[in-house]
Amino acid sequence: MEIDYSIQKKQAFRSESLAIYSLASDQRFSYSCYFPSYFSPANRPEILVVIHDNSRNFSDLLSGFSSYSEKNNMIIIAPIFPIGIGNDGFGVGFNYLAFDGIKYDEVLLDIIDEVSSLSGSLIVDFSIFGLFGGGQFVHRFLYFHGRRVKSAVIASPEYISFLDNNTAKGLEATTIEYEVGKEIDFEGIKVPKILLLAGEYDDYEIPAPKNYAEKRCEEPQRKLVKKSILMKLCADFRADGISAEVIEVKHAFHDSGKMIASAIDFFKVTDNN
Repeated sequence: MEIDYSIQKKQAFRSESLAIYSLASDQRFSYSCYFPSYFSPANRPEILVVIHDNSRNFSDLLSGFSSYSEKNNMIIIAPIFPIGIGNDGFGVGFNYLAFDGIKYDEVLLDIIDEVSSLSGSLIVDFSIFGLFGGGQFVHRFLYFHGRRVKSAVIASPEYISFLDNNTAKGLEATTIEYEVGKEIDFEGIKVPKILLLAGEYDDYEIPAPKNYAEKRCEEPQRKLVKKSILMKLCADFRADGISAEVIEVKHAFHDSGKMIASAIDFFKVTDNN
């Protein structure tokens, strides 16, 4: 007798535990979720996706956004991109959307569609938050899938693909488009509202690249401090008509708690408009 594991997933979605689920379309990948305690598809919940950093801190992110979920009828989805798939021994391939033949942006969309379907919510658009390495993922994700995103927070990333007059610097447009397998949607990036977060003490120079993925970014970027990089990215966004702002988070360095608090303040405004 064949077991329908989707039924077990549906039941687990209703529990309070932060279980880890394998993705049906590709079981190399998994995800975890937080559902508000009063969850019902009839309440028309929304989705917030939280992208972990390179240490895979997904549980911290789910816990950090749990009160926001309860107060705002929000399903929190945390994809988990394991270290060591293919040749990604450093575990940073997901930062760049595509690595060693894996399209991490498509993996995320599959996860969102699976949770939406199994929960009976059938949600198309969503908000997204990315911290450190997750922030690298999010800003590149917007270049291709901005039309599905309501609002986005990019928190303290390091290596950035800049946009300037509809060209991608850092990762050249032709390179990133080739590797991801689709064209950058420059009009789509204008759809979501975007917040860039930089810690007050996040002012150290970007270190020399440790691996192949980081070496693909342009060399002058190594001489910039992290706050300077986000200021430049925000200026480039605005020059191209993209809705973006940058906030310096007081008394913060690599502080996920303070970054999450600032992101929640932003989402409270953008997701309720």
